[in-house]
Amino acid sequence: MQTPRPDTDPELEDFKTKINLSEFAASKGFKLDKERSKSCSISMNNGSDVVVITRATNGHWIYFSVQSSKGDSKDGGSIIDFIHARYSLNLGQIRKHLRPWLGFKKRPKINPTSFARNIKALKKTDIDLLEQYHKLKSIEETNVVKKYLVKHRYFTEDIFSNPRFAGTIKSDRYNNAIFPHWYYSKVVGWEIKNLKFTGFPPHSTKSIWFTNRFDKDNTLVISESAIDLISFFSLFPEHISSSWGISTAGSWGPMGEEMLEYAIKIIPGQTIIAAFDNDEAGQYFSSRIEEIVLKDSPGSPFSISVPITNDWNRDLENKFTKLS
Repeated sequence: MQTPRPDTDPELEDFKTKINLSEFAASKGFKLDKERSKSCSISMNNGSDVVVITRATNGHWIYFSVQSSKGDSKDGGSIIDFIHARYSLNLGQIRKHLRPWLGFKKRPKINPTSFARNIKALKKTDIDLLEQYHKLKSIEETNVVKKYLVKHRYFTEDIFSNPRFAGTIKSDRYNNAIFPHWYYSKVVGWEIKNLKFTGFPPHSTKSIWFTNRFDKDNTLVISESAIDLISFFSLFPEHISSSWGISTAGSWGPMGEEMLEYAIKIIPGQTIIAAFDNDEAGQYFSSRIEEIVLKDSPGSPFSISVPITNDWNRDLENKFTKLS
């Protein structure tokens, strides 16, 4: 998506900055999807027409289509583009349609729970990542489970249908396994995994990958990679009903440190298990986690769990080999 630029036409600029696109979409029958909405992005749909709405740092409300009713992958932009793509109005008709929205007396009355009043603004690189993220596929839409995660990582297919991992793993047309990294409610990048390949997309930042967390959880498992974390749950299935997990994708920086602190403190008194690799780096990561626990949650029980081999996925492979 192109960077939104201030419009030289004052009225068009007002349309793009002063009209809440989420509110406008609600007036056209779009429903707010609270489960897929974050503080910096709003997911809305009108049947098969699914859009994500956000705001740029210059104040422009913008959207992009995740699944357009017309199948247009380039469907996105300002409120002007939103109207033109869906109702085929010309610019003059769009001006006439939007002018009442610049005041409060003549604009339609919309249920305040049907749209988002406030939204955090995003930089261009963040908007690009957000658009890429929402156009990733669910693992059910590709062959990533059978072709990579089962065949080469020795997982059973049923673990990916467990609610613990629902929606936390994505894929793409290359059957890569994709593990999104989050900074609170903002996606900042994702780890891409496949046979003999690990990477991150351009302009992304490494933070933390989360499994789902539930109210009954009392344990947090922290591992070096998403593959290792899923391997840990596969080897110790008794944890999956009451333990949530995060992975750091190796070493972590200030953003990852902040998210680790957040995860450790969010459930007071939860048990913390450091489940890193059985090597020098893993020992260092475990000691750093222990320091964070002692600083931020000294009442939380802490333990270190170490794989027999170098990492948890190798342990899972050995178990699979013995069973077969």
